[in-house]
Amino acid sequence: MTLIRNARLIDPASGRDALGDLRFQDGLIEAVGGTLTAQDDEAVIDLEGAVLAPALIDLRCQTNPRSSGRAGLAATAQAAAAGGVGTIVVAPDPDLSTPESFAPIDNAALTSPVRILPAGLLVDEAGEMGEIGLMLRAGAALLGDGGRPIPDTRLARRALSYAATFEAWSSLRAEDPDLARGTCAHEGDLAMRLGLSARPGGAERMAIDRAAALAELTGARLLLDRITTAEGLTALQTARAKGLEIAATAPITHFIFNEVDTAS
Repeated sequence: MTLIRNARLIDPASGRDALGDLRFQDGLIEAVGGTLTAQDDEAVIDLEGAVLAPALIDLRCQTNPRSSGRAGLAATAQAAAAGGVGTIVVAPDPDLSTPESFAPIDNAALTSPVRILPAGLLVDEAGEMGEIGLMLRAGAALLGDGGRPIPDTRLARRALSYAATFEAWSSLRAEDPDLARGTCAHEGDLAMRLGLSARPGGAERMAIDRAAALAELTGARLLLDRITTAEGLTALQTARAKGLEIAATAPITHFIFNEVDTAS
């Protein structure tokens, strides 16, 4: 048995967020409490207030399932395990639009230290709807636009409507592609002083408003991909207030950096 002391125990399922101890044996939790008494011959680890929580889930893992190098799936899985990530969802790309394309991911998952799931592409590079139903049956965790907004609104509606019949989550990039094209920073005083090509916050808000309207029209379960602005967050809150089933992701970089770091 192993006793972990002085951990900040975080459990989203129960709402727990408090300092305490945890005992486990053979991979199973035996006890959780404020202060647990150490038993004879029990290993004791003092976390000194560090967080102990369920393994994280990466919903948009950028990796190359067909590579065996540092950018490949095996190396990515090892890095995930070392960083406390227990499940990775391989982000959709042009090569993940059919169930057959999941084969490299399924093979890697057999020997992986973490759980690996594929995400299917809603619309392929030819502008045709992906094999949504077959991909979901083959194990796709969700469907997405691969970070490339679908310009054809009619096609986006068809794809979301079909995905909704399976109650699947669909991920759409929260960005207007025309306003964002060729930009490298958020629009503001700093970007102007540095002479950077900048994206207005409205590019994100407009894309979210469009996606929310499509979700309302189709009944789709929507995951907004990579919100980065206050305007985008307000648009998300407005959509959720309507009772729509909409969630969002945000890049880790936007939690630890801001526009001042651009000039560093």
